[in-house]
Amino acid sequence: MDKYIGFDIDDKKTVACIIEKGKKERYQKLDTDIKAMRTYLNQQKTDASKIHLTFEVSGQAGYLYDSLQGYADTITVNNPSQMTWIYRTSKKNDRIDARKQALLLSIGEIPQVHMPSKRIRQWRNSIQHRRRLIGRIVQVKNRIRSLLKGHGYKKPIHSGSWWKPENRCWMQGLSNGRITSLQLWRLQLADLLDELALLEQQRQRMTDYLGGLESFSMHTENSFEDVLDSGQKIQYDFASSVVIQRPNKLRAERTDGAVDQLVVYDGETLSTYESSHDLYATIAAPDNLDDLLHFSRDALDLVPPAGDMVFSNAYELLTAGVTSGFVVGKAVIGGVACTQLAFTTPVVDWQVWIVDGDKPLPVKYVLTTRDDPAQPQYIAEISDWNTDPKIKAGTFEFKAPSTATATEFVRFDVVETTVH
Repeated sequence: MDKYIGFDIDDKKTVACIIEKGKKERYQKLDTDIKAMRTYLNQQKTDASKIHLTFEVSGQAGYLYDSLQGYADTITVNNPSQMTWIYRTSKKNDRIDARKQALLLSIGEIPQVHMPSKRIRQWRNSIQHRRRLIGRIVQVKNRIRSLLKGHGYKKPIHSGSWWKPENRCWMQGLSNGRITSLQLWRLQLADLLDELALLEQQRQRMTDYLGGLESFSMHTENSFEDVLDSGQKIQYDFASSVVIQRPNKLRAERTDGAVDQLVVYDGETLSTYESSHDLYATIAAPDNLDDLLHFSRDALDLVPPAGDMVFSNAYELLTAGVTSGFVVGKAVIGGVACTQLAFTTPVVDWQVWIVDGDKPLPVKYVLTTRDDPAQPQYIAEISDWNTDPKIKAGTFEFKAPSTATATEFVRFDVVETTVH
């Protein structure tokens, strides 16, 4: 026997409607607290019925979804804005709303909202918080520069970035000391510097958390531009799947139609295999992912797919030297509504698209090289994020095919000399 229950929830009360085959629907009013809801659901199980529960998506939907697990056989979070296309009524009250949910659930027409695991939801919320932080940091930096320029300081006293340590100390010195009635702007500078310091502390905490993820996986669709001697740009495309296990495991599989490449790092050795040529190479590698990524780029000219997302301090690396940033506006990536952000540094411009709503994940980023006159781009569209992947045994073990021929990595950090 199946019971289909709709909860219409507000701050103080919850109205429940039960629809059961061959019986008249039944209603009950509950207090809006977890204990009352659990007690009610347990009561409905006394006749060995299977309980199917649904309620509308809201700010507390994740908490309710987690807290009621085990008290219903199935829990469905629904999207009320889509119900009007399926179930139209000119009347609206708590009983009608509860009945509508229970009825649509019973006939398999409830518009379901996907509920990720609690860990993934927390990770997504952290990304959204990080996005807000960087926006506020950029705003404060822009206000500080504008304030200083408005009082004759067109550039910092020391060469280089406004935000290098020497120039920060200089700005701090301007904000301290005796302030006259004609120098009240220095009070504003002091407040802005304090605000910037607080925001950067928050950013650091967020980065430490994201960099502390034990494992994750993702899929990317990538394109990059190669600049010919003539100045013409040629675009190449490839797809990749990446699995990371901190502190020192990586597996990346790249496919571009012409070259299939496997990269495996086990904490001691970096190995790569190209099936198109049936060649493989191995080399001793650093004992952690961050050093491995620097080593593979600088020494081997080998960049694992979406390598920027793998660094434990990816946020600092991407935002290092940022001189400006702003919200471009709304966009759609793969049919999903996103917010597009853009940032500038002396050597690279980068953009990131982050999903709106309850899944604020980065789904695309673009890097444009500014110190090359042709300004080539690298583009990655990211999907299938998983912060708690089930990693199979042997994922980070490399075994060359029996037909493969061993070769060596070309080293770009070794200068060969010829003795005459």
